Amino acid sequence: MIIAGLINLYIYLPYLQTLKTFGSRPIDIIINNLPKPAGWLLGNDWLLLPPAWTHQTVNPNWISGHEQDIFPGWGLLILLMAAVLTLFKKQKNAGIQNWLIVITLMILLTLSFNGETGWLVMMKLLPGSGSLRASSRVAMMIILFSAPCIAIAAENWKLNLRKLWNATCEVTALSASFVSIWAIPGGQHQFPYKEWENEVTLLSNELKDTDCDVFWYEWRKNQPPFRAHVIAMHAQSRTNIPTANGYSGQFPSDDWPFTNSSGQNAFSWLSEELAGTNHSSKEMSLYPKRCIISIDKKNAASIQHYKKPEKQVPLTILDRQNVKIGEYRNALYILVQDNKNNSRTAWVRLIRDGSSIPSRRGKYQITDAIIEDGMLYITDTNRAASDKYVWEINIETGIFEGQVHIIPGNR
Repeated sequence: MIIAGLINLYIYLPYLQTLKTFGSRPIDIIINNLPKPAGWLLGNDWLLLPPAWTHQTVNPNWISGHEQDIFPGWGLLILLMAAVLTLFKKQKNAGIQNWLIVITLMILLTLSFNGETGWLVMMKLLPGSGSLRASSRVAMMIILFSAPCIAIAAENWKLNLRKLWNATCEVTALSASFVSIWAIPGGQHQFPYKEWENEVTLLSNELKDTDCDVFWYEWRKNQPPFRAHVIAMHAQSRTNIPTANGYSGQFPSDDWPFTNSSGQNAFSWLSEELAGTNHSSKEMSLYPKRCIISIDKKNAASIQHYKKPEKQVPLTILDRQNVKIGEYRNALYILVQDNKNNSRTAWVRLIRDGSSIPSRRGKYQITDAIIEDGMLYITDTNRAASDKYVWEINIETGIFEGQVHIIPGNR
């Protein structure tokens, strides 16, 4: 147990560090995604033995959140009920009782009754539980925990019949279990594996013959973006060449070009926009040779190197001691000079809540800027109303860290 605990701790450490860096998901989102009572009988209509409700028939007020269709199949529900009945018949069977207590607690602690849930307690006890994207997936663990309970109860279900009849009953029970979760052909998401494998092989073979440090797979428009990102990740594992593609439930920001196949756009985003998020990319800082790989309609792979677009210099709209304020494409930038009066090489874009601060803000305009104690203070004034805001800006990152509203007549 100690060894297993240490192994799990080793696995969880990077994940917990990620939580520390990026933060947990909002509690209201986690609670909204928790299983609802109706979710245990909600499933897909492509099951051979359909559930009580599907997304087309369930009352929409009963369900909210992602991945709520957690119906485990009639077979499991019937077997669990049989285990409960067995407990009442064999009251001294501690094994069944203990497992049923665990399963019951897991169900009750993870259910959400109109926002009321015991999961708030579990979030304080279970590391990482505060970052579940589809928290209804805890139902998978409940289903797994049902297996030993049913197995122990099944020891009491043996019939004193001839071997042939016993074998027949066992095969029938096993077949019924499969039927209860059997999917109608064509109902589930499917794809031709050969086509998938050929695409990954084409990318991998083309990449192996290049000097690329990092690549972006620029997919054709006739396929889902997530498919292309996963294919790129497979090609990365085969070639050991890092990819800028990726598929995750938590994107760096709303501007991340997940659905935009353009390699130029992706690498430009990583070069210019990434600094405004809480994320970083060692591929972009350590590997200079960035390649864009694509497959044409004739299934021929080709590679081109990323060409960094010419840097546009923002137009200076305010010049103060050691700092300039500029604007470019309706975004504000700063250029800070050090004590030796040597200008830094690049303008820094101003970021607020993960997005650029627009240079056009109605009747407001920048009227002053001053550096004090390592922070930049920018005055944003509405001359018509004679009121102003003083922004506090991190001069290294350009990130907005707060503001003070100054109203005429107030001291």
